[in-house]
Amino acid sequence: MTFKKLVGKLHLWLGLASGLIVFIVSITGCLYVFQREIFEAVHRDLVFVTPPSAAAQPLPYSVVWQKAQQALGADQPIYYANAYRAPDRAWSFMTYKGTPGKPYFGGQVEVLRSAYVNPYTGQVTGIIDNKYEFFQLVKSVHWDLLLGDAGRWVVSYSTLTFVLMLVSGLVLWWPKNKAARKQRFKVKWDASGKRLNYDLHNTVGFYVTLVSLVIALTGLTWSFDWVRNGVAYLATGHTAEAHGGKGGKGGKKGMSKDKPVALGAAEQALANQT
Repeated sequence: MTFKKLVGKLHLWLGLASGLIVFIVSITGCLYVFQREIFEAVHRDLVFVTPPSAAAQPLPYSVVWQKAQQALGADQPIYYANAYRAPDRAWSFMTYKGTPGKPYFGGQVEVLRSAYVNPYTGQVTGIIDNKYEFFQLVKSVHWDLLLGDAGRWVVSYSTLTFVLMLVSGLVLWWPKNKAARKQRFKVKWDASGKRLNYDLHNTVGFYVTLVSLVIALTGLTWSFDWVRNGVAYLATGHTAEAHGGKGGKGGKKGMSKDKPVALGAAEQALANQT
C-alpha cells in the first residue's frame, strides 16, 4: 500500500469517527455566536432599563446585590454577577447549585437562575430559569453533549481526531506536479456527478482547511492542558499554568468567599468608570 493510499484510509476513518460529533459541535457553536443578540431581543424588558436622567448614578453595588439576593432567595447565594457601564443595562446576578462533571440533567445543574435588577431603583426586572434556557442548553451541548465528563471526553477527542483528519486531507490534496496544481484550486463544473462531488470536496475542503484548523485548535485549548500551555508559551513565552490559568470547561469558579472585599472592589471599579 502506497503512502497516499494509507493516508486516504486514515482520512476516511478519522472522518467517520469524528464527523457526527464535530457537526453537532459546529452547529451549536454557530448558534451560540449569536446568543447575546438573540437573548437581548427576546428578553428586552429584562435586560434593558431607562435611566431616570442623563446624570443619574446607579445605587451602590452592595445594595443592588442585596436586592438580587432577596429575589433569588437566601438559600440560593449569588454565584456570578454582571454589572455594566452602559447606562441602559440591567445588572444580572446568577445563582448556581450542582456538581460539575455529572450529566447536565443528572446533577451537573440542579439550580441555575438569574435575577435582573434595575441599578437605579433596585427593582427586579425579572428572573430567568437558566437551566432550561435555550442558549444554556446549546452551550452545554457544545461543551459536553449534556453528558458531563464523559461527553467532554468525547467532544475533546473528536475535535483532536478532526484536526488529524484535516492534516491528512491536506496531504491528500497536495499536488504531484504543476499540471495537477492548477486543477486543485478550481471545480470542474461540467464534469460527471462523481467527479463534480470529488472536486467540490477536494477544492472547497482546501479553502476551508485553514479556518477549520484555527477553530478546532482554539477549541482544543479548552480541552487539553498541553494545548493551552503550548499556545500560551508561543504567545507569551510562559505556560498558561505560570499565569494561573488551569482547567477548562469543567471547572466552575465561584464568587470570592470574602464578599465584602469583593463588593468593595466592584464598587470602586464602577465609581472609577463613571
